[in-house]
Amino acid sequence: MMSNKSALKRTFITILISLLLAVFFSLFASPAISPLYGVYEGSNFTYDPPLFKYEALAILNGQKPYIDLYDHKGIWHLGIYVLAMLISKQYGLFILEIISGTITIYFYIETVKVLTSSLTQRFTAIFFFGIIRFLVGQGATIGMWLLPFISIYLYFYLKAIKEDKENLFIYGSISLGLAVSFALNSRPVDMAYVWGGVFYILIYSIKEKKFSLLVKNAVAAFISFIIPVIVITIIAVANGFFNEMLEAIFLENFRYVSRSDELLIEGIVFRILSAILLALSFVYSIRIL
Repeated sequence: MMSNKSALKRTFITILISLLLAVFFSLFASPAISPLYGVYEGSNFTYDPPLFKYEALAILNGQKPYIDLYDHKGIWHLGIYVLAMLISKQYGLFILEIISGTITIYFYIETVKVLTSSLTQRFTAIFFFGIIRFLVGQGATIGMWLLPFISIYLYFYLKAIKEDKENLFIYGSISLGLAVSFALNSRPVDMAYVWGGVFYILIYSIKEKKFSLLVKNAVAAFISFIIPVIVITIIAVANGFFNEMLEAIFLENFRYVSRSDELLIEGIVFRILSAILLALSFVYSIRIL
């Protein structure tokens, strides 16, 4: 049995490793926000980060999204960019990406620990994550702001299933609900990243005949989903761009992603990675059930 002191020490080491990796990726694999790159105007992957930064600065100067500025997405990611500009116009995004990356990598490492006790397999999984991070590297993209919530729900759901600790499901469901909400209020197609969690809790509840568990977690996910929706709706109505925002999210956004010339390498690789991770986790969850 590991003592509390040893557990705290291991947690601290994992957080430190996650922080160092996040700093490394933000410096060398995120040209859109890294201080190592003096000027960045986009790449073959996407032109989003410079555009979003421009929109955030415009909003801080009194302009309204969808009225004075055109966008075909929700305002969740714009809120992050506005916060970043308030922190520092030069380093705000860099700081927020390090925080986001640290959370994502920490729970990714912890999830790998749940799946395997082999140090070799753990190292291979983290190395694989690093390779993919460089392949999709640019920094401050929409999907990356969802990764902390996705990594959290994957961790708690898998840990709950493997260790038979049903109370852990609730933390995963809260994070899943937030991920769906932020995806809906930014780029709805990214909601596809959370379907793995729905399968986990559904299969577990049906097999164990614990439908009250399914209902409880559905309620938790819905509450965490609806709170950001309400807040964003209030902001949009109060600032007079609610209808324009809905049109951007549900019409313009889906029209945009349906165009073949917009299927960029980043989106393809990112979704393939997510599909692989979800498939592996899903298969593992079935096996241990």
